[in-house]
Amino acid sequence: MKLPRLLFKEQKLEDILRQISDKDTIVIADDYNFEIIKDIDFERRDIIRIEKASKKEVEKVKKNTNYITIIGIGGCSALDFARACGKEGCNFCAIPSILSTACISVNKSILYENDHPIVKTTLSPKEVIISWPLITSTEASELKKWSASGFGDLFAKISAIVDFIYREGKISEDKITYTLIEEFISWNNLLNLLQILNWVNEKFETYDKDTLKKLAIWLYRVGLENILQNSTLSTAGEHQLYYKMQEQQKYDRRLPTHGQLVSIGTLITAKIIEKKAKEDILFKKLKRAYKKLGLPVTYKDLSNIHVEKNHIVAGIKAMEKQYFFLSTFFDEKLLDETYKE
Repeated sequence: MKLPRLLFKEQKLEDILRQISDKDTIVIADDYNFEIIKDIDFERRDIIRIEKASKKEVEKVKKNTNYITIIGIGGCSALDFARACGKEGCNFCAIPSILSTACISVNKSILYENDHPIVKTTLSPKEVIISWPLITSTEASELKKWSASGFGDLFAKISAIVDFIYREGKISEDKITYTLIEEFISWNNLLNLLQILNWVNEKFETYDKDTLKKLAIWLYRVGLENILQNSTLSTAGEHQLYYKMQEQQKYDRRLPTHGQLVSIGTLITAKIIEKKAKEDILFKKLKRAYKKLGLPVTYKDLSNIHVEKNHIVAGIKAMEKQYFFLSTFFDEKLLDETYKE
């Protein structure tokens, strides 16, 4: 299996497209990036503008268009759509315009059918290209929002690890400690998310180029792990809560972001560990890091991204029969303790 390469380039998007696109290439772009590239003079078969990763629209592209190379430009909706267009003999190049989730290097797409998400194994990218002029062209407040979302999705894997230890490892809830999570990461040779958490708390200051490069590498690494490691380690209750809340509340996908929403389940999971294992190390570290990064840590923060307490309660209630660590040990009092001022 060939794994995707991560490339950092100082070139503008238009110059990259002129280098890698040809007459057998289709370019998939979201609304924002379509407006950027529609008038660029470069060789291609077609530019396809998408609003979200619709299963029906993917099938239409695969049936009606001939191509060898697929270039996806944008956030996860565009990249998910692009990789799902993969056919035998195709190459896929991902050019993320924001570093908002771990989707940049994975081989799975979230597609929507009648507004219901479906996870499908799809084409992993041959290359993931980070164009610094494209990434840093984002307005400062938007760059902070989307990059914080990337950290939210990155740290969501901590919650997935807890769930895996509990459900697959058959470890009782009172035995799941910070040290056990640390040992599990080491035993399984995973990206050390706890070290990254410490880096945020000790060294993070702003979303400058150095931080964004680190974030890109970490998101890329998590994507590779999702390809190579047990798939049940990639997501758990925190992502199921995201799906349920999104389905119930019909949020605008620009606010709250994916990473903001999955950060909720991760922080609640850490609070459950504090209660069950009588240890607050993970919760305190996560909450401090979230505050520095710009992720929600209070009910006021949640309200600012259009999330209310009853949204979370309803989302977890809809998960009751799925027996995730998060939904099994959740209660409303614990939620208040998690997001109190």
